[in-house]
Order: sequence, then C-alpha cells, then structure tokens
Amino acid sequence: MRSFFRFFSTLLRKSNSKQLTKLTSMIHKKGKLFLAFLF
Repeated sequence: MRSFFRFFSTLLRKSNSKQLTKLTSMIHKKGKLFLAFLF
C-alpha cells in the first residue's frame, strides 16, 4: 500500500492539473470500490 502511494505521488508531480483532477476523481471512485471489494 505504501509503494502505491509513493507511485501515486510521483504521478501527481509529473502530470498537469487537468489530468491530475481527472485522475484523482477516477482513483477515488475506483479506490472506494476496490476497498469495498477487499473488506
């Protein structure tokens, strides 16, 4: 899980703000589903 956040933070630095907001919203939605599936 920690490595994922490290990867995510590097992605954030590389991408511009528009891609960033799209990416975060997508990951937020899918992350919720993923966590719900896990637990």
